[in-house]
Amino acid sequence: MATKHVLKAADSLGLESVCLPSSINAIRNGMPTCGISQSTKPIRGPPDDPYGIAKHAMEVTADGVGCRPSTDLIIVSLRYPWVRTDEEGTVQIRY
Repeated sequence: MATKHVLKAADSLGLESVCLPSSINAIRNGMPTCGISQSTKPIRGPPDDPYGIAKHAMEVTADGVGCRPSTDLIIVSLRYPWVRTDEEGTVQIRY
């Protein structure tokens, strides 16, 4: 619910964009849980732990709000382990 309230407030205030802190755990990250072996568990797919489920729900909520025709709000979810510097080989977005 917090994500929905933050996005609603941002839209009401006329902000142009919102950046939400997410996690690589919003998608299954390939780490075995619940006794499932690495070789039988898919690398990608829906999360299977409470933290990942919460982050996935946040991203789905943001997608729903961002797709509404009544908003011009730009919403970005950053999965922090994937944020890298120029030296690490990822292109930086410059405004």
